[in-house]
Amino acid sequence: MRRGWQHAALAVLAAVAGWLAWRGSHREVLDQAAAVARARAVLGELGGEAAGEATVRLRGEPLLAWAWERAWAERGAVAVLPSVFTVSFREGGEVGFRGSQLVELRRPLPADPGENLPAYLLEPHLRRKLKGIVADLASFSLANVALREEGGLRWKRARFSKELAGGWGEELVVEVAGSAVVALRRTLVPEASDMGLVVGRVSELVRARWLALLALGLALAGLLVSCLEGFYVRLRLPWGKAAMVGLAVFFLGSALRHGQLATMFWAAAAAFSVLALGGESTTASGRLAPGVPLGLGLVAWTLLWPELAQLLGAWVPRSSQSGATLWQVAGEAAFRAAGEEPLLRGGVPWLLAPFVGALGAYGFAAFCGALLHPLPAVPLPLALAGEFVGQAALGWLAVRQGWLSAVAARGVWELLRGAFFAPAFPWQLALAFLALVAFGVLLWTGPRR
Repeated sequence: MRRGWQHAALAVLAAVAGWLAWRGSHREVLDQAAAVARARAVLGELGGEAAGEATVRLRGEPLLAWAWERAWAERGAVAVLPSVFTVSFREGGEVGFRGSQLVELRRPLPADPGENLPAYLLEPHLRRKLKGIVADLASFSLANVALREEGGLRWKRARFSKELAGGWGEELVVEVAGSAVVALRRTLVPEASDMGLVVGRVSELVRARWLALLALGLALAGLLVSCLEGFYVRLRLPWGKAAMVGLAVFFLGSALRHGQLATMFWAAAAAFSVLALGGESTTASGRLAPGVPLGLGLVAWTLLWPELAQLLGAWVPRSSQSGATLWQVAGEAAFRAAGEEPLLRGGVPWLLAPFVGALGAYGFAAFCGALLHPLPAVPLPLALAGEFVGQAALGWLAVRQGWLSAVAARGVWELLRGAFFAPAFPWQLALAFLALVAFGVLLWTGPRR
């Protein structure tokens, strides 16, 4: 029986890992060497030279990306807005791209900026100068030109505009000193109702998140009272482990620049949960390893959920633009796993199960977890449904294998979920490593005693 279960689990895990690998081959990936080469070519096209060491940075625009997706979804199509990455050179010059499109440019004023062009010659000059680096410049129309004199040099700012489908638009602003292009900025102008809908959903979800934090704060107060009672009756409590976990969560939150109040809350939640659970000999902590296979399954569910929602006639954002680095993604995954899971899958069920039963306690924890990390979906309940399923699966694992297994599953889930949307993260390598670990867990785990 055990071998048959292993074969079935290995087949499912192989299918999940294969699908994730295929899906990962279509994700947005940042090629830093290619980005630097493109930036040098753009500056060279304008007669400049990119000197010094280059630094590549990513900038996420989640609200704009979600509004763009929503606008296309209303027309029955799927479109994901690429992230913006900026290449900066130490000795001057900065170029930004959104996908293959040039959206930002700044360079030092040349030693010889050329003659001062009159305003009526500016448009033909720019169309000729920018033809090689702004491929669709012909679709823009000149809106206005502003001029100013400074140090004997005439500066001109030309603003071009372009209408897009669905009420969206684009602006292209070019700054010229003499006859030299020194700055350029291309901006998407969203349609008001598309952006308003997304901003409204995010605002509602922020309020819902505070409700979850209030409920969890009451649970934390209950854990504090329980720990004080255990201290009063001289129950042996794991003070060292609790302090270590709490300090780890606190330093992670501080390094990731979370708010001080939120960092202290989750550090205290982890510490008091460990204290309360460690003082009850009937509550097993479990092992970390069994959570890895479920973590891979939760990643697959997260990436599949927007497509399932679309089949139901709803909309859930497919992108979650992130400019996070490798260490920021890994740190955020560790912060959520170590800070939230001891409370959601440990402390809260331990506190509530005697009153509402295990199902009610883990269901309440899953609902709070869904409120903490929803997406601005339409209709709004779908913002919670997909996340609730994942949180409920963590509760099931905690019942079967202990809350430490839920910590591992949440860490894998958050790591790969965050990494998938972070173009600078080596997602394929992380997936391959964790898939191998999951296969090893299923092959070598002994029968439960």
